[in-house]
Amino acid sequence: MIRPLALILWLLSLVALPVGAAQAETGPCHDPRAAAHQFLDNLQADQYFPAEATRCFERPSDLTEAQLRRRVEQLKAVLDHRGLFVVMEDLADDPDFRDASGRAHAVLVGDLTDVYLRRQGKQWRFPATVVRHIPRLYNDTFSGVVEQIVVGLPPSLRVQVLGVQVWQALGVLVLLLVGL
Repeated sequence: MIRPLALILWLLSLVALPVGAAQAETGPCHDPRAAAHQFLDNLQADQYFPAEATRCFERPSDLTEAQLRRRVEQLKAVLDHRGLFVVMEDLADDPDFRDASGRAHAVLVGDLTDVYLRRQGKQWRFPATVVRHIPRLYNDTFSGVVEQIVVGLPPSLRVQVLGVQVWQALGVLVLLLVGL
């Protein structure tokens, strides 16, 4: 009885080994689509892991990890505010992808060509040039005055209810009352 069981376990280990090796080989930044998933999936309201979202971003030497996390959050805010939806199926899932010019270069979303992934070794990453460009994109998208006001609000007003922050709902209510 022991021999057939040992044989079955040995055969199962042979099958499981290549699967584990393939998973380790892929990783979160294996191709443009996987890198985009790593970035966006980890910045969702119900799955908020900003440190994980940064894994496919090259950190410029002059930035701390906290500063990189902030920039990655800013990039997500820019995409959301501008209504730019990343269509994952449009991003290559081939680690050897090349664009029309023959470069290992994949634009995240067509309307924002300054934000792209580039192959670095075996990984697809948002290069440091993109990371350095994020503050300008953010400042072009958001008013610094409004942001300072929002940052100064108590946390209870920044809570989201039905996809809208409380301060936003109160602002609309005030505008409606003033308009009457």
